[in-house]
Amino acid sequence: MNVNKSQQKHQQHTRKAQHFKKKHRRLPIQTKKVSDNHPIQLPYTLPSVQFKNLSVSQQSPMKKTSNLLDITTSTNPTLLLTDYLTISNIKFKEMLLASTSDDINKDALNELLNNEDIFLYIRQLTQLVNKLNYSKLQNEQWSYYYHLGNTEGIWNGRVSKNMADANSMCQTYGRSKMLIQQRQQKYKQQFEQNQNDINEHMKQAPALIDMTQIMNITNNLIYKDQYHLRIELQRPRLVNVLFNNI
Repeated sequence: MNVNKSQQKHQQHTRKAQHFKKKHRRLPIQTKKVSDNHPIQLPYTLPSVQFKNLSVSQQSPMKKTSNLLDITTSTNPTLLLTDYLTISNIKFKEMLLASTSDDINKDALNELLNNEDIFLYIRQLTQLVNKLNYSKLQNEQWSYYYHLGNTEGIWNGRVSKNMADANSMCQTYGRSKMLIQQRQQKYKQQFEQNQNDINEHMKQAPALIDMTQIMNITNNLIYKDQYHLRIELQRPRLVNVLFNNI
């Protein structure tokens, strides 16, 4: 009798164990063969990005009109100036030939540029004219600020620092009449010095070249090459007009 009870308990224990194994048995692992034509692609993981805390003024869509230009990127005008003394000979020759008028014989000019001394002379002349035009543009720019300050009576405290940073010279314009005069005088003197340097350089012109033609070519080259510079220098003018009419 006791043996039967013992056997029954053993059978119950065995059935429970089998049921447990059946319930929790592992599913067979299915392996997939990787095809050479269709390799498995790993999922792309985005790099973690850290966000700076935004202030209330940054989050608000209601911003003042004067701040709309704060996002503009200021540019140092000198970065837009080509240094004609450092660019390659091939590049400089291409620029010269592309700046000739229709009445100039390009073959003759190309042959002239093969003369090393003449080529170097024209390269130096071009750089001098480049600097002359830059100082002229800057002098005109600061003269415009000075005139606008006098006629509109807007010298101090009208331009924000953010707006000045975004538009190069605007903050200086809005803060100091004396500084405007200093900049104006600075570029006026530079222009005069550059003009003197050109006059001295032209005295050393090789006898083989027609200086009138060379100056026309050089002026055409620089006018085209300084297009973006002129745009950058004129941009703050529009900003000033818009800002002072808000």
